[in-house]
Amino acid sequence: MVGVPDHNLQCPGAQPSRVRAGQNRLRVITQGLRLRSQPNLSGATVRNLDFYELLVITGAPVCADGAIWWPVQATGARREGWVAEATNQEWHTVPDPWLGCEPE
Repeated sequence: MVGVPDHNLQCPGAQPSRVRAGQNRLRVITQGLRLRSQPNLSGATVRNLDFYELLVITGAPVCADGAIWWPVQATGARREGWVAEATNQEWHTVPDPWLGCEPE
């Protein structure tokens, strides 16, 4: 699978993305993170994700509600939706494999 392109998305109020060009997977690091139908906090919950669940990035990120949202496919249940990378100074996902990349 091809990784994401260099997105360099600027999102006011959001943490800088930790996803780098060429990466294509995320790991959930917040128990109960919601997979949403739309890239925003009002999007319907598709399902709650499990801690450390693997997600495959399926497209480019968008900025909404002060967060960077990634379109993903949850590998466990094969459901598609959107997840926020981080909100309110709390990270919800990390790139997999985690390369120790800190935002610049």
